Amino acid sequence: DTLFTVQILTAAYVIIVHKSTIRLSRWERSGAVFSRNVDYIENPSVLAEIFWLGAGLPDVLTDVQLGIDPTATPILPGSTEYNLMDRLAEPRADDFPYDEGAVIEGDPDDPSRVFKYVRETLTDSLQRWKDSPFCATSRWKVSVPTKDGGTREFLIGPPFYYCNKPDVDARNGRVYVAIDCATEKFVFLKDVWRFKDVDHVSEREGLVLKRLNEAGVPYVPTLLCDAELPDQRTNTPQILESYQEDEEIVEAPPELQHYRMVVSEVCFAMSSWFKTGRQLVSTIRDCVVAHSRAVEVLGRIHCDISPGNIMAYPRLEVSPETGKPTVRWEGMLIDWELNRRLKEDSHVPYRMTLQRTWAFVSHEYLQDRNKVLVISDELESFLYALLYIAVRFLRSN
Repeated sequence: DTLFTVQILTAAYVIIVHKSTIRLSRWERSGAVFSRNVDYIENPSVLAEIFWLGAGLPDVLTDVQLGIDPTATPILPGSTEYNLMDRLAEPRADDFPYDEGAVIEGDPDDPSRVFKYVRETLTDSLQRWKDSPFCATSRWKVSVPTKDGGTREFLIGPPFYYCNKPDVDARNGRVYVAIDCATEKFVFLKDVWRFKDVDHVSEREGLVLKRLNEAGVPYVPTLLCDAELPDQRTNTPQILESYQEDEEIVEAPPELQHYRMVVSEVCFAMSSWFKTGRQLVSTIRDCVVAHSRAVEVLGRIHCDISPGNIMAYPRLEVSPETGKPTVRWEGMLIDWELNRRLKEDSHVPYRMTLQRTWAFVSHEYLQDRNKVLVISDELESFLYALLYIAVRFLRSN
């Protein structure tokens, strides 16, 4: 899991040596496949064959077949992109504070100024995996294909948040503070492997956001681009299907598709920074409004309402009292990946129910995981999120 978190790989090959035997394994998000054990003392030629295959010779295996992601290029020290990331990660005294109500001095329209937490998040992520044994390079230039046949490119360091439970969630979701190569602006990039067999239930997250943006729905992220990366699906299901007669083969895992999405807003976890009950309720209210409008416009519900998906985003507004730009928080309902149509009764694989944040699902859904989710279930989840954050973070007698 750590290897796939810090390296941009589609698969990884691991050689396993035990006493006098050796076997080759191939790992990806859907699972792993293993060759049979071979005694390399009795058959020394197997060593040469394995390393010959692993050398990636053009007439043997290509880089792509060896698990290299062609949409990601390492950023090496001394390169233009590396120096750009260092420069943009440097703290600036004139960056905007993000305490609600803070008055902004100087030019609020200066494009080089950002909210302090955005730059701090990038700096922290660049340092986090600096000494990791799995991390030959922690910086990458990644691309997202566009509908017109072009690409958009972004610079990323290690993820600032990622799922570290591969036994529960094989999607290997990672999120980054990224730099748009075209504008040098900070953006939010999400990289995940989507289950392909639930497309009939859950629309692609970027498509949902695009439609919400076009309808003017507030308090949801603004989509910049998204794409299912071409020719990047897991191969473990196909490999296992070709060995169906083998007694050791178990049920094939589901197919996963590599997906990348970029939105404009880099939000922060409201639960870590709010100071008053009014801020808490106001932020959650905004997210309830976003959910309500999504139902009205698309007939879709979120399906994973939890504190981790109720974020805060600071904006600058001119205060009527002072006439100066002032910071105002608004809620942002993120992570629409598990969305589904209202009253959708199509079967959802059991593993998809595990992706939800179970501490905040409705009581009825806890009793029956086959229950069709409705608006009241979602509102109950909002209530539990409000209670949890209030009890944990607000001062109380």
